[in-house]
Formats: sequence, structure tokens, C-alpha cells
Amino acid sequence: MANRCSEGAARILVDAVATLMHRLPGCWARVADETVRAPLWQARRIVQSCAGLDDKQHRQVDAGVSPGLGALPPKRLFEAVTAQVTNADPDGARLQARRAERFARTGGDRLDPMTGWVCARTDRADAIFLDATLQLIADALASQGDDRDPDQRRAAAVGIIANPAAAVQLIGVHTTRGMINPPASQADAAAVIDEAKHLPPLVPHTHLYVHVCADTLDDPDGIARVEGIGPVLLDQVKQLTAGSRVRVTKTVYVGDGSVGVDAYEIPDQIREQVIARDRYALAPWSSVLARRQDLDHIEPYREGIPNQTRPDNLAPQSRSFHRWKTHAGWRAIPLRPGAILWISPTGQLATVDNTGTHPLRT
Repeated sequence: MANRCSEGAARILVDAVATLMHRLPGCWARVADETVRAPLWQARRIVQSCAGLDDKQHRQVDAGVSPGLGALPPKRLFEAVTAQVTNADPDGARLQARRAERFARTGGDRLDPMTGWVCARTDRADAIFLDATLQLIADALASQGDDRDPDQRRAAAVGIIANPAAAVQLIGVHTTRGMINPPASQADAAAVIDEAKHLPPLVPHTHLYVHVCADTLDDPDGIARVEGIGPVLLDQVKQLTAGSRVRVTKTVYVGDGSVGVDAYEIPDQIREQVIARDRYALAPWSSVLARRQDLDHIEPYREGIPNQTRPDNLAPQSRSFHRWKTHAGWRAIPLRPGAILWISPTGQLATVDNTGTHPLRT
């Protein structure tokens, strides 16, 4: 009542605080610490995510999540919570994935009787392949002279998929995914695809960026992070790539940040190294993926100085933060590869690294 809430809401709040104090003490300490002041609402969301876990699993989640509470922006924090809960209870994560609602529905547009809509909730792997196949058909239409805009071509691709014979006529048999009796080996799959249609097969290209610890590669309960999807179990990664021709690209080594080039332009290999190292933009409280950002020279580039374009002098930044650093008085001081000390125009200090944003008291 003192918090101006109903008796039921007050009981829920008390239960959440009791759970934090006794089962998630690290998270509660971050909330109670006057120097951190982690938001209570975020801690309560962690309590909700841990529903059904035992004491040991609560301690495991607490150890993995509490350092980020109050340091990570909400989107990144709750992604970390999902990863820790999945790691603590992999069987529960698989059960939740199986129980998730799935459907496919169609309907008509009340404003235009000649248009309709399609809505589906399906396995993520099927959604990825559907998107790639729609784009493949849209590109094939464009190559045949279809001058409609890309969205209209993708809409037309839905209609072509509605008639499998039309899709095969246009793009051939481009994947063995979903076949009732799939080929036993990748070589057999290639033979099926090549022989199933007199047209050369056009394979849809999907590109997944998977971050995984080498120590857990043989553990089906190990956790991987798939960019754009989030944390999943390693055996769930197999579901995302089932039925496709997998090509593993060269591993990017993220341990050395000193080798660079004598040019302003950033080579692709260095760009991938920085993106894999930082994951998110190295700006205070940012939760935007590094792959969607510019790479900024932390120490501004100057002509004639060698080896300036190297990983430890590069950081993913939004265009606005880049401009603030250049024109609005913000300063960025590199501490180590993947870590920056930011100084605001008013003298506020904060370090930003892969564990989040950490304000410094002056």
C-alpha cells in the first residue's frame, strides 16, 4: 500500500524481492548498491525468466547475469539472461521451443478485394529458408526483366511458391530441405539437385554468423549466439542449417589487435575481426549490433602515419556518435582492444567494453 499499489501487486513485488535476496543475491546486490543502482524492474524480469528453475540453476544464472545488471542496456541484458537460463536448463529450452505456437493463416484485404495477406509463425530455420527462397525468386524475376520494385517482386514470389511446379520451373530444385526421403550424403544431395531439373540449380544464399566457444563444440547443450537470432543450443544450430550446403568460412582470430594496414579504408578481414570482437557498438549503453555500424578510427586517422587502420584502433560506432566525437566535444580514449574510455563534454566518464557501460565517479 505504501507503494500505491494493490494488495495483489504488492504481494508479487514482495515475492520478487524475496527471490532476489535469497536465490539471486548477486542481482540483488547490484540493485541495492548505491554506486550501481541497477533498475529493480530489470531484476524482476530476471526473476520471471528463472521461473521453474531450482536453487542450483538460480545460482548459475545469478553468477552469469549479475555483472551485467546495471551495466548492459535492457536488450543486451535480457539476451544474456536467455543465454544463462538456456545454459542452466537446456532440456527446458528444448521443451519451450517445441511448445511454441506455430500457425499459418491467410486472409483478404477489406479495402481491396484483389489483395490478401499471409501470416505465419514457424520454425526459425524454415523462416530463414523461406526468406532466402523469396529473394531467389525475386532476383530471378528481375533477371527476366521484371521492373517492379523489390517488395512487389517478393510479393509475386509468394504467389509462385504457392504453385510448386511454377517455382521449380523458374529456379529448379534448389535445396533438399523438407524432402520426405532426403539423400544420405552431401554428394548425393548435390546429385539429386543437379539431376532433378534440366535448368542449373540456383541455390538461395543464407549467411549465419555463429559465435561459439571452442570448448563446447562437442556439447549439444553448449550455447551458441547466432547474430540476429540470439542464444541457442548447439544442437539447435543444426536445425538452422539442416538440408543446406554448409560452407564454413575462415575463423577470425580475435586475439591480436596490432597488425593493420597503412590506409584509411578497412579491409574485410580486419572489419570482421573487429565486429566479432565487439559484437555491439562501443558507445555508452548501445545495444545496436556492430555489423550495422560504421567502423571508426578511435585515434583520428592522419595521413603519413603507418599502421593506423588496425583492430585495436577501430571501434563500431553509430554515425551520430562518430559525429559527436568529431564535432561535439566527446573524447574517446582506447584502453585495450574492445574497450574505450568515453569523456563527455561535461566531464562525465564511462568505460565501455563487451561487458557493458560502467560509469566512473569523479
